[in-house]
Amino acid sequence: MSQQRSNRGVDGNARTRSAQMDRFIAELQLKMQSANVRTQGVIDMAPLDLKELLLDCGRVHLFNKHSMGKKDICTFPRLRTGEAKIVKNVMKVPIVGGTVQTLSLTHSRSIENGGFIIVSQSVKEQPGETISNPFCSISILRPVPNSDKTELTNVAQTSSVPIPNFLMRKVGFLGAIDFFKNLRGLSQLNY
Repeated sequence: MSQQRSNRGVDGNARTRSAQMDRFIAELQLKMQSANVRTQGVIDMAPLDLKELLLDCGRVHLFNKHSMGKKDICTFPRLRTGEAKIVKNVMKVPIVGGTVQTLSLTHSRSIENGGFIIVSQSVKEQPGETISNPFCSISILRPVPNSDKTELTNVAQTSSVPIPNFLMRKVGFLGAIDFFKNLRGLSQLNY
């Protein structure tokens, strides 16, 4: 009987943390003025393995077919709160063609229960510049209990000049579907 009560307490705490994260994401979405897409799914990889895959610029082509190259410009390892780096990315723009180049600050850190959070925000190359393709993304990687799987929640907001606003949500949604499909395919190959 006491074992059942203690399990309920742990589940209640996990639900509370999950509700807090969901509120945080909802507040972020309200602040975003451009198209945003929220996706969630389970990937057959441990959270640490998935985090390392997502942050590895040399493997981005394995799960993002639109990436034409991604490069770490500057890395800040072992910060007190995690790791951070400046990343340059060049992507093909689906539907309308062309390419988009972005520069972003990416920060990752551990969260409770062996999970991770990865936050990326577009940044300026030079002071006074405007960001032509601003974006922000948050990836929350939570371990699925009693397995080596990860519940992945992504919230991405973008405003891209080459893609008209009425197409932005559709392009983002189709990209998210491909992203999860490609990650699931990689997990079958034990990447």
